[in-house]
Amino acid sequence: MAIKNDRKDHKLRWELLPLPLMEDIVKVYTFGAEKYSANSWQNLDDGYNRYKAALFRHIVAYEKGEVLDKESNLPHLAHAAWNALAILYFSNKDNKQMTKEEAKKLIPVIQAYIEGKQIQSRVKDETISADAWFDDSNPAFDSLTEEYRIKPTSKYRPFKNAQECWQEMQKHQPFAWLKTKDHIEYYHYCTIANYTKFTDDFDEYTFIDGTPFGIKEQNT
Repeated sequence: MAIKNDRKDHKLRWELLPLPLMEDIVKVYTFGAEKYSANSWQNLDDGYNRYKAALFRHIVAYEKGEVLDKESNLPHLAHAAWNALAILYFSNKDNKQMTKEEAKKLIPVIQAYIEGKQIQSRVKDETISADAWFDDSNPAFDSLTEEYRIKPTSKYRPFKNAQECWQEMQKHQPFAWLKTKDHIEYYHYCTIANYTKFTDDFDEYTFIDGTPFGIKEQNT
């Protein structure tokens, strides 16, 4: 039986990364996200040169004997390392161009954002989960490093029979209570039978918690 040798396979040795030191860099990311917004640094005009200048400022401050940045109270060298990563980001970004296909995919999403719809994004990374989408209130629309989509909405349909209705009703409290969609009247659903006009009830009522009086069918 052959034994894999990660060293000979030239796999990346993530264990060499000094994680305790990385924590200070992550603190710089967190400080920036709280002061501005998450990942807004990626939208800075002329980012390469501006972050390069900031890197030198932190290095010079450290060389003059100032260990901590006065505003963030974090190490100047952690800020310098963060700026180095930002420079790396922009050096990669500036060497790439959006393709026509990427632009075609992004335009409908941007239009939906203008219309006030919720946009979701995730990092372009094959190692992350396919479900790693998150609500993005300030999307950068950087198709080189991230993917974007309009947040899926759930579709509901009327119950097909009494069994479906009974099973779904048990998930909502108070049990068997409905309200009209105009919130004017409330009803206790007393009788469930296969002859019940579920389509009419679907059009008129919701559960008390606001969920449509039907079955969630799929995401679109």
